[in-house]
Order: sequence, then structure tokens, then C-alpha cells
Amino acid sequence: MMTLLDMGKYNFFVWGSMALFGVMLAVDFISIHRQRKQLSRQIKSRQRRQQS
Repeated sequence: MMTLLDMGKYNFFVWGSMALFGVMLAVDFISIHRQRKQLSRQIKSRQRRQQS
């Protein structure tokens, strides 16, 4: 198992890239979730204004 995880002299680059990818993926999901909530609030607000 350790031989699979050992990348030799590229260890820092490989695992650093994997960590950066994970962080950016999480940021992307959080951003999408926030945009969806904001859009939902805007739609509800417009519907309330149109009903009045």
C-alpha cells in the first residue's frame, strides 16, 4: 500500500495538486449552493411583488 502512495521525488507535487483539487472542488460546490439560494430568494421576492 505504501508503494502505491509513494511518488518518489514528486510526492509533494502530486499530493499538493490533489489537495488543491479537493479544495477547489469544495469551493465550487459551496459557490453553486450559495448562488442557488440567492436565486431562490430573488424568485420568491419577485413572486411576492407580482402578487401585491
